[in-house]
Amino acid sequence: MSLTQTAAPVHLRGYTKTFGDNVVLQDVDLSIEAGSFVALVGKSGSGKSTLLRSIAGIDRDYTGTIDRSEKVAFGFQDARLLPWSKVWHNVVLGQPGSTAELRAAAKEALAEVGLEGKADVWPSTLSGGQQQRVSLARALHRQPELLLLDEPFGALDALTRLHAQALVHDLWVRHRFTVVLVTHDVEEAITLADRIVVLSSGGVSLDVPVDLARPRDRRLSRFEDLRERVLLQLGVSRNEI
Repeated sequence: MSLTQTAAPVHLRGYTKTFGDNVVLQDVDLSIEAGSFVALVGKSGSGKSTLLRSIAGIDRDYTGTIDRSEKVAFGFQDARLLPWSKVWHNVVLGQPGSTAELRAAAKEALAEVGLEGKADVWPSTLSGGQQQRVSLARALHRQPELLLLDEPFGALDALTRLHAQALVHDLWVRHRFTVVLVTHDVEEAITLADRIVVLSSGGVSLDVPVDLARPRDRRLSRFEDLRERVLLQLGVSRNEI
């Protein structure tokens, strides 16, 4: 089974999301090119995760239109593994096929994330970073054209987070599916994304390409200039940067 899939674009037109009388996002138009890596950045409550869940089809209570592939995989803030099921079972959860076929497919996906030797262990024996890698393997097994990630590294320690970022980057380079990543970490956004979209005041307040060679060097002045631009857009003062 090949894990590589065709990438898919995403198009939002007039997207509006409210909670009661509270308008979170209003009349948002956004197009994401097939095969690109886009980071959604914003303060808490700006609508980042809400928008991502709408793109995924998890939340359908909005107005406007969203056009995207049906082959979508979603990565949550936590790994969401079933503790009573072995790792390989978690990878293929809910998928059709014989036991032999599913086990082989799970091991292939686990090999993609460097966990080929962990198929038969319990999730509780894994570190937080390893559990998130199992979550990525589960997403890969679904052969997505569109991968949506909602702060998947937020609970990881600094070193594990860097390794996880590198893994996601390498998987994207290898498979070239379209990725939309929600993050609070501006450096993470610049390191991984082709483009950064800042949400604030109910809409898109900044939409900027990341025109830096990969792999990204955080020591470059252009990296720091973009970081400062995004942070200022987020309301961080120059004295705080």
